Amino acid sequence: MFLREHWFGLSFLLVCGVIVSLFFILQPTPKAPIKIYKPVESLEKPTAEVPEADTSQGGDFQADGTFHGDPHAEVDRPVLPPLQTPEIPKFVKPVPDTQDKTLAELVGEYVPSRAAFEAMSDEQLSELMDESNKKNRELLPKANHAMRKWAKVVGDLTRHAKTRAENDAILAEHADRIKPLEGAMESVRREYYISYLTGNRAFKILQARFLMEHEPQTDAFWKEYWANF
Repeated sequence: MFLREHWFGLSFLLVCGVIVSLFFILQPTPKAPIKIYKPVESLEKPTAEVPEADTSQGGDFQADGTFHGDPHAEVDRPVLPPLQTPEIPKFVKPVPDTQDKTLAELVGEYVPSRAAFEAMSDEQLSELMDESNKKNRELLPKANHAMRKWAKVVGDLTRHAKTRAENDAILAEHADRIKPLEGAMESVRREYYISYLTGNRAFKILQARFLMEHEPQTDAFWKEYWANF
């Protein structure tokens, strides 16, 4: 009903709105003003004049560009001795293939003490850790080969054993073949353990230095920490 009575007015308003919208849309967008920059002229570098009267007696230019006419006096420079860097423990000799020493005795002989670790710098400890990791990567294939060789011989000998007693009797009978294989496995295991323990202790010293500097701990923590060193 409302549209029927006022259709002319509403149509007129709609047409006016469209005309006004088109008028503003077709207006040109104002452009940004063009800026003209003046080029900067290069400045001439001042040069120091050399006095003609002093050139015959020698001289030189200083760091600030001035000329020094008098010759420099010679200065006696002391000769410094070469820097002495402490030697870093290295695995220059393998752990001996012997069974007359316990593992604890070999650790005490081939693994540096805590005091020796604490006397090393961070760079030396890092180098020792890298060398230990490299040593362990070389020993792992040897350990696996010794294990497979021992398992094959034992498996072939005891394949038809029906009881535990029969199995033990076969192993005792062929002890001359089995003992060398067990000795080879034990030798590689000892060398790997000593190498691993050396790298692990070097890491613990580095970790302790970091904690002391950045994350202070309680006395109880340090007591347990060094007890497992």
